[in-house]
Amino acid sequence: MVSSSMVKALMLEAGSELDDEKYKVKVLTWNKAPSLEEMQEYVGGYIQVIYIASEHIADDITKDMPHEVYSLVVNKEGSLLNLKENIPARMITGMPILGNAMLFIGEFPDEDEYGEEES
Repeated sequence: MVSSSMVKALMLEAGSELDDEKYKVKVLTWNKAPSLEEMQEYVGGYIQVIYIASEHIADDITKDMPHEVYSLVVNKEGSLLNLKENIPARMITGMPILGNAMLFIGEFPDEDEYGEEES
């Protein structure tokens, strides 16, 4: 769980082409952790959290957010929903990510806080 009162995330939008230098990435800041519903709304469905060690993240992507661990929140059913590939998220993780994604500093969200989603 993020311990500071301000929570920052990079919002990585899907659909940009590999040769498109204008990837849709923006930084959002909250006074408290976003709710499960807010994260689901942005990714378009059930969420999945992928934890990433900092050495696997490109320095230019996270230069303003140095930390040891990052959490990428993605749509759990991206392939089932036939969502577009997220090039910025793929560049960060080295694996295909489909749909919008949210990159948070630290281990976030806390599984105890949100628990398992209902079907």
